[in-house]
Amino acid sequence: MVLEKKIFGMPCGVDFPRSLASGILKFFSAHPPEVLARVNIVVNTKRMRLRLLEEFVSLGSILIPNVHVVSDLSELIGTFKDPNPKSHLQYRFELMGLVQKLIEQQPDLASKSALYDLTDNLAKLIDELQGENVAPSIIKKLNVEDQSGHWQRILHFVDIVTTYLEKRNLEPDSEGFQRNQVRALLKGWEEFPPENYIFIAGSTGSRGTTLELIKGIYGLNKGVVVLPGFDFHMPETVLGSISDPLIGEDHPQYRFVKMLKGLNVKYKDVGIWPTGSPPSIPRNKLISLALRPAPFTDSWMSEGPKLECLDRACEGLSLFEAENQREEALAIAMVLRKAADLNKRAALVTPDRRLARQVTAELLRWGIIPDDSAGLSFHLTLPGRFLRKVSAIFNRSPTASELIAILKNPICHSDDVNRGKHLRLVTKLETFLRKNTIIDPTVDHLNKFLKENNQEFSQKWVKWLSIFLGKFQNEGQQELGYWLCEHISNAEYLAVGCDPLEEKTSGSLWQNDAGEMAKKIVDNIFAVASSAPSISSSDYNKMLNTIFSSYEVRNSHISHDNILIWGTLEARANGTDLLILSGLNEGIWPAQPEPDQWMNRKMRIDAGLLLPERRIGLSAHDFQQAMGANEVWITRSKRNSESETTPSRWLNRLINLLAGLNSNGGKLALENMRSRGSQHLLLLNELEKTKKIKKPSRPEPIPPLKVRPKKLSVTEIKTLIRDPYSIYARHILKIEPLERLDKFSSYALRGIVYHSIFEQFVMNWNSDADLKSHQENLEKIASDVIKVGTSNKILQNFWRKGINDISLSFIKDEIERQQEATPSAFERSGKLYIRGLNFEISGKADRIDLNKNGGAIIYDYKSGTLPSLKQQVAYDKQLYLLSLILQNGGFEGISSTKVDAAFFVPIKPNLKKIHIPVDLESVEEFEVKLGELLSAYLMLSTGFKARRALFLKQDYSPYDQISRYGEWDTSDKCEIEIL
Repeated sequence: MVLEKKIFGMPCGVDFPRSLASGILKFFSAHPPEVLARVNIVVNTKRMRLRLLEEFVSLGSILIPNVHVVSDLSELIGTFKDPNPKSHLQYRFELMGLVQKLIEQQPDLASKSALYDLTDNLAKLIDELQGENVAPSIIKKLNVEDQSGHWQRILHFVDIVTTYLEKRNLEPDSEGFQRNQVRALLKGWEEFPPENYIFIAGSTGSRGTTLELIKGIYGLNKGVVVLPGFDFHMPETVLGSISDPLIGEDHPQYRFVKMLKGLNVKYKDVGIWPTGSPPSIPRNKLISLALRPAPFTDSWMSEGPKLECLDRACEGLSLFEAENQREEALAIAMVLRKAADLNKRAALVTPDRRLARQVTAELLRWGIIPDDSAGLSFHLTLPGRFLRKVSAIFNRSPTASELIAILKNPICHSDDVNRGKHLRLVTKLETFLRKNTIIDPTVDHLNKFLKENNQEFSQKWVKWLSIFLGKFQNEGQQELGYWLCEHISNAEYLAVGCDPLEEKTSGSLWQNDAGEMAKKIVDNIFAVASSAPSISSSDYNKMLNTIFSSYEVRNSHISHDNILIWGTLEARANGTDLLILSGLNEGIWPAQPEPDQWMNRKMRIDAGLLLPERRIGLSAHDFQQAMGANEVWITRSKRNSESETTPSRWLNRLINLLAGLNSNGGKLALENMRSRGSQHLLLLNELEKTKKIKKPSRPEPIPPLKVRPKKLSVTEIKTLIRDPYSIYARHILKIEPLERLDKFSSYALRGIVYHSIFEQFVMNWNSDADLKSHQENLEKIASDVIKVGTSNKILQNFWRKGINDISLSFIKDEIERQQEATPSAFERSGKLYIRGLNFEISGKADRIDLNKNGGAIIYDYKSGTLPSLKQQVAYDKQLYLLSLILQNGGFEGISSTKVDAAFFVPIKPNLKKIHIPVDLESVEEFEVKLGELLSAYLMLSTGFKARRALFLKQDYSPYDQISRYGEWDTSDKCEIEIL
C-alpha cells in the first residue's frame, strides 16, 4: 500500500497527536503488526512524543512505531562518531571572556554591568548561525559602510568570534551537534535508503536544521511529512506576498509557504490528513480571513460578506475583557472551576507566567491545584530566592531589609530544633532596627541588641550572625570558582544555623525538588567554572540571576487531572474540551521581539538570518491553531499594573472584522461572544461581594483623666494642637510607630548626622581661619561623621553632597552668628514644669549662644520645611517652648536667661533663617495660652480628635491606619467616644 501524497496537513483545531496516531494505524491496518513496529516517526518535542505513544496505546495498538524527537536522532543513526555536545554554560563562559575584553577596549560600547546579558545575546546569535547554517565568514563579508560606526566595530569583533568558532567546531554545542546528526543521517540515507516508512510530524520547519531534515525525509521514497495547523482556506493570490519575509514573516502560515517553496510543492497540493476533522470549518475560514497579511486586508470587504454560518463559527467562542489582571485571573479560575465540576478537560494557554501564577493562586480557594506544564521558575523557588539574596550582598554588608529577608527565609537556620527561637529573635531584631533607624546593621549594633536580649541562646545566635556579617569585604575581580565557593559556603552557613544537629550539614538548602535542582545548577556551574574569566561580585550576581531564571522546577504536588496550564508550545501537543487563551495583549501575546545588540535588521537580512518577526509568526500560528478548538475562551485585561494595555493584533483583527460584517451576522456574533464572557463578570462580582459593614466615623476618644499624659516633648505640643489623636495613640494606647526598614531618605537619621556635623564644626570654630579653610574643615568633619552614621555608599554620597551644597552659605552665616554671640551649649536637654497643672514639657536645644549683654540666642537646625511666622503663632511652638524653658532655667548647666532671639536655621542652600515672631505673639502671651491649652486637654470633656488641623489634607500622620483615615474624611463630624 502506498500513500497518495507525501505531504499532508492537519486543519486548525484537530487534536494532532490523536489524529496522527489514528491515521497511521488506519494506513497500516491491512499490514501485519510487525510492519508498524518498523515505522519511524520524528516529532518536534518530547511532550509530543509522549502524547503520541499514549494515543497509540489507547487506540489498542499491540505494536507501536518508533517515535523520535528532532533534537535526538541517535536511535535512527545508530553509531555516531561526534562527541556529545558540551554544556551550553561552558560556551557562554568562554564567550564571556571575549566580550569582557571587548568592553574593556571599547567602554562606550556597553556598561560593564551588561557583561553576561551581552554574552547571552551573543550565544543565542551563534546558536542561530549554527541552526540556520550561516557561516561566520558570511557575517565578516557584510557591507556596513552605510551603517553607523557601532556596527563596524561589531563586525571587527566578529573576526575574533570567528576564530573562536573554528576552534569550537571540534567540540560542537547542542545546535552544532544536532546539525551534524541530521547531516550524518541524511548522508546515510543517500547510501542506504530506508526500506520502511519514515514520518516527520508536528514541525513547522522554523529552524534551518529541522527544515533540512524535513527536506531529506520528503525526498525519501517512503518519507511522509505531516504539518500541524495548516490553513486550507488561503487563496493563491495571497501566497505570493506571504513568501516575502519582509511582508509575511509574522504570518502564521509563512513557514509552510517557505517550506513548500523549498520542496517545490504547490500549496494546493498538500493533502488533508485522512483522520480527524476540525470542530468548526466556518471558524477556521473566519480566522484565516482575519489573519490575512496587511496588504490584503481589503479582502475583508469582498470575502467577508461571503462568509457563511458566522453564528456557528463563533458559537464556541467567548470573549472576556477584564478591567485589570486580577479580575482576569479570577474569571479564568472560575471558568476552570466550572469545568472541573462538569468533569471537562480544560486548559489555560498563556505565555504570561505571572498570569498563570495568579490563576493558580485563585484556584486554591477551591482546593484545585492545576497541572502546570511549566512548573515554577527556579529563581522564584525558596532555594532560588535564598541563594539570590545571599549572592546580592557579596562585596558589601547587607542592609537591614536584606538581612531580615535572608533570616526570615524558611531555609535559613533550618537544621536546628531551635528554629522557633530563631524566628522570635529575628522579629525582635527587626523591631530593634526599626526603632533605632538602623539602615546598615553592624556587629556593634548586634552587641547592643544582645544587651537587651541577653540569654544563652541569644548569645549563640548573635555570635553566629556576627560571624556572617564579618565576612564581607572588597574582593575586586575574582575567578568564578572563588565566587561560587564563597557563595555556597555563606548559604550553607546560614542554612545550618547556630546550633546544628549534626556537624556536617546544609539544612534544607538541597532538599526537595527545588533543592535538588539548586544542587544540580550549582554542580553544572562548578563543572565549567574554569572556562569563565575573572569577574566582579556584581557580574557574578547578575550572571547567577540569569542562569537561575532559565531553569524550571516541576511541582510534585498531586494536581487535578483535568485542569491544566500550558505554554503555547505545550498546547500544540495536546487536546482538550475547553481552551482558555489568555493574556492577549500586545507585548504579551505576541511578545515584543528581543533586541539584538550584535546585528541590526538589515544585517540579518543580508546574512540570511531570521528576522525578529519570526517569533511573532510562530505565536500567530499557535493562536490560529488554538482558535480552532471546540470551545475557546479569549481573555485580556484592559490595564496592567502600570498602564492601559493594547489588545493583541490578532484579537483586534478578529473584533474589527466581525464588527464590520453586519449583513451576515458578524456584529451579532461578536455581541454574543462578549455576552457569554460577561456572564462570568456577574458571578465574579457576586464572589467578590463582601458583607456591608458600618462606615467608621472620625474618632474623638475621651479617655479617663488618670491615663492622660502628664509629660510631652516640645515637638509633641505641635502634634497636640494639630493631631491630638496621635498623642492618644502614642501615650495612652502605647502604640509606637516603627520606621520602615531601609528607608533610604530617613529624615530622622539624616537630621542626627547633620546636627552632629554642625555641632562639631561650630565647637571647633577658628575665628582666624579664612573662608576656604572653613570649607575644608567642614567637609572633613562631614566626611568623618557620615561614615560613622551609615555604611551605605549611596547615602554617604547623597548626604555629603547635601553638606557641600550648603557649606558656603552656612559658613558665611556662621561668621555673622559668631560676631553676634558666643556658642555656649549644644544639644542641651531641658524641662519646663508647670506646677498648677502638674505637667512637664521636655525639649532639646540644638544650640544656645550667649551675647555680651547676657542675653541668649537659640538656634534650631532644620533639614525639612521651615514653618512660616503665621504657623509659629498658630501651631508650631518649638521656639516659644525652648525660650520658655531657658527663661525658667530649665536647661542643664544654664541659669535663667532672657532670650533675645530664636531662629530656625535651614540646612538647605540659599534659604534664610526664620525668627520667632515675638512681635505677633510674645513669649509671655504664649505662656498663658499654653496653660489654657493644657488645661483644656486635662478636662474630662475634651477628646483627642483625629487630624484636627493638619497643614495639608494629604499630610501623613503615623496613626492614620489606627484611626482608619480614608474611610472617613476631615469634613466628617467626629464621633465622641467616652472610654
